[in-house]
This record gives sequence, C-alpha cells and structure tokens, in this order.
Amino acid sequence: MMLYTIHQNVPAKIWLYVEYSGTGDYTMDSATRMKCLVCGHIYDPKKGDEGVSVGTAFADIPVEWCCPVCGAAKTKFSEVI
Repeated sequence: MMLYTIHQNVPAKIWLYVEYSGTGDYTMDSATRMKCLVCGHIYDPKKGDEGVSVGTAFADIPVEWCCPVCGAAKTKFSEVI
C-alpha cells in the first residue's frame, strides 16, 4: 500500500512519499536517494557522502548528520521520486 503524508518537520506544502510495509512501520528502500530541501544536495547511497560510507541507507545515517553543502539537519531531506 502506498501512502502520502505530511511530515511535521518540513513545510506544510511539501509532501513526503513513504511506503507502508503493512506491519505498522513506514519503510524506505535502502537505495532511496534523498534531496536537501534547503540547497538541493542529493544524498545517493550508491555514492555515499562526506562522513558516510558507500551503501549506507539514509535511514541508517546518524540523526546528528547534516547536509555537507549547507549544514541543514537530516530532517530537512525528502525522498527523490
């Protein structure tokens, strides 16, 4: 089942796409690319990023991590659809 939702940490007009696993948890594919809503930087797990190893899913990056371009918090990223 696919659901659309507004995440409380992003502006109200930005919709986030998440996949519902059917178990009560929302999941994100480990290859999902994420875009910084502040500067447009793309985090791609296939390439890794500053301080993040290649192959690391966005969900597995520590919450303290921030955008290497503009310094925005991890919560300011949205899935690239």
